[in-house]
Amino acid sequence: MADLSRDFSQEGGSGLRHNRRMAQVTLAKALKLKNRQVQKVKDLQGRIEASNSYLQGSEPDFDAVAMFAQLKAETATLWKIKSAINEANAPIQSSIYEMAETKGLIAFLKGLDTKRGKSVMNYMSITPQEFTAQITASDAKVEIERLEARIDDLQDTLDGFNAATKIDLDE
Repeated sequence: MADLSRDFSQEGGSGLRHNRRMAQVTLAKALKLKNRQVQKVKDLQGRIEASNSYLQGSEPDFDAVAMFAQLKAETATLWKIKSAINEANAPIQSSIYEMAETKGLIAFLKGLDTKRGKSVMNYMSITPQEFTAQITASDAKVEIERLEARIDDLQDTLDGFNAATKIDLDE
């Protein structure tokens, strides 16, 4: 049985570490590095899943136990990058939440049933039913455009903040 318990949170990876040389990068760059790190973790998970169980007598493509150790280290790097980003985002966190919730409102409005007028409900019915929408398709379209404009303003603010804000990451 493989020993998978070793703690790699202070080892390996390429993120934040104590007693290491740190480099200042913009928040925008840190977000790109985080996305790359997420992909690295997903790739390792996929290779482990593909190689963990194999037909006895054959050779696995990868050493799943060794790769799991690497996965733990890369995962530690990921959460450290995320933590640094989160800490740096504190002054603008309300804008981030507002943008996310505004996107949710847009998704809601795009999926809202705005059917109006007469319609036959199903194939068994011969009598049309008349529908009225309290929020019409036109109302929803106008509100979506207004909300999208707000998202654009918020994104401009976030882009400026991300370009101007520096955080420390391992080199």
